[in-house]
Amino acid sequence: QQQQQQQQQQPSSKGRGKQKEDLDYTDFSLDSLPYWECDVDGLQQAYYTPLPYIRDGLLLYSKPGFYETGLTPLVLLWKDAGSTRYFTYGATQSIVLEVLSARHHQKRLREEQGDDDQSEEDAPPTSTDAAAGADADAVVEDNKENHSAPGLGLGLGLYTLEGAAPVLSDLAPGAVQEKLRGLQAESGDYVKIQIASCLESDAGDDIDIVLVAPKITQRCSTNRALPDHTSKILFQKDARNGASLGFDALLDAAYETVEAMEEDGTAS
Repeated sequence: QQQQQQQQQQPSSKGRGKQKEDLDYTDFSLDSLPYWECDVDGLQQAYYTPLPYIRDGLLLYSKPGFYETGLTPLVLLWKDAGSTRYFTYGATQSIVLEVLSARHHQKRLREEQGDDDQSEEDAPPTSTDAAAGADADAVVEDNKENHSAPGLGLGLGLYTLEGAAPVLSDLAPGAVQEKLRGLQAESGDYVKIQIASCLESDAGDDIDIVLVAPKITQRCSTNRALPDHTSKILFQKDARNGASLGFDALLDAAYETVEAMEEDGTAS
C-alpha cells in the first residue's frame, strides 16, 4: 500500500519529453556558425542573411592576435536594434557587480599578474559612496577619501568583471556597506543595481566609471555566471540615449579600411 501511494504521488512523465537518463548524445549536434570576412560585403552578409536561429548581434574577431582563456580585447560583440531582440534590458538600466573583500580582490590580482609578492595592504579603492554630481571627474576628485576600501577595514567592495571599482554617486557615506550587510552579501556574491545613468571618468587609473543614482536591489541567484563588464554598462547607457555605434558606422569603417589598403597597395 505504501508503494502504491508513492507511485500515485510521482508525477507522470508523459508529455514531458525525454528524461535525463533517456537522453542520448545523438539527440544533439554541434554546428559551426556562419562567418564572413570583415569587409563591406561580409558585414552586409552577416547583418542581413537569414539564419536558422535568432541573431543576437555580431561578433568581430581580430585575426592577427593570439587568443588565451579569459578576457580579451581581440573580440567585440556589436549589436543594434536591428540585429538583436535584447538591445536594451527593461525600462530601467540594471547592472550586476561582484562583491569582494580586499583579501579576495588582491588574491585575484596576484593570480592575474603572476605576482605572489604583492602586499595585501596595498588594496585598491573599491566602489565609492560619493556625493551627487554631473561631472564624473569632479565626483571622483571630490570623494577620494570616501572609498569603502576593505584594506582599510571598511568592509566589502563592488567590482566589474575586469576588476574595476565604480564610484556610486548620490549615496550617503557608508550606504553601500549598510546595504550589503542588509542583503547578507558575502565576498564572491553578485548584486543587482539599478542606475539612472553612468559617466566615464578620467580622474585616475583605478576608477573608470561613475554610477548615477544607484540603488542596490538584491543579491543575484547562484546561477548568475559573471558580473557585468564596464564596456557593457557603458554600451547599455549609450543604447538608451541613442548614442550607440550604428551599422552604418561599421560600413564606413570598412570602406575606409579598403581605401587605405588600396592606397598602400596591400589590397588583394
